[in-house]
Amino acid sequence: KGKHLYAVDMQNSVVYKFILALRLLQIDGIGEITAEAIGGAVAYNIVKLFDNSMKPDIRKILGEGKLWEKFTAIYQIRTIGLDMLINLLQFDGCGPVLSKVFANVILGANPSIAGVDKNVLSTVCRGEGFVRIKNAMEALKSYGIRVIKPVEISDESLTFEMSGTPTGMNKQDFEKELKKLYPNSVHVSLTKQTKYLFVDSLSSSSSKLNKARSYNTKIVLYSDALNSKL
Repeated sequence: KGKHLYAVDMQNSVVYKFILALRLLQIDGIGEITAEAIGGAVAYNIVKLFDNSMKPDIRKILGEGKLWEKFTAIYQIRTIGLDMLINLLQFDGCGPVLSKVFANVILGANPSIAGVDKNVLSTVCRGEGFVRIKNAMEALKSYGIRVIKPVEISDESLTFEMSGTPTGMNKQDFEKELKKLYPNSVHVSLTKQTKYLFVDSLSSSSSKLNKARSYNTKIVLYSDALNSKL
């Protein structure tokens, strides 16, 4: 069938991967130009983004307005799934599905790897790839963030994403309170399968809220969620 050869500008590739990784964190209002500026501040190292010492540099890029307020949600993160970390590191040929498979491989959970490209498996789970993941975990630990095993989601799971800020608490405290009411609640990225988007205002026109409307995801106020009005 022949060979297909193509040239890659490595610097552009690094920038592009950083922008893709930043999108996974779903911070409303950050376009490619701003994302590239943030990347330059952290040497395009997505893990460095969680370092509190980078706040002054990123604040200069974003300014003191609402965009910076939204971005500060990153500094409230205290746990991150190993699969999410692998996805953030943007290994070639590895998306969210394979990231979860490889996370379970690393954890010794023996997931099915039938059909998985062996080169990608080796790149992520062995050698330099594994060292890269290990170094990222150690860096996150130094920032006060614990890497946890992938969260298992079933049809009974109450999957949700968040936009804006809960009144009188941060998002982590909201999650803890929600877990008391709904033990099967799981925080996930916003997709067509996500059941709820919790917001601080139903009149917002944020990109995340508009996406939820297009997905027909149920949109609920934080206060209503904590009052068992789902």
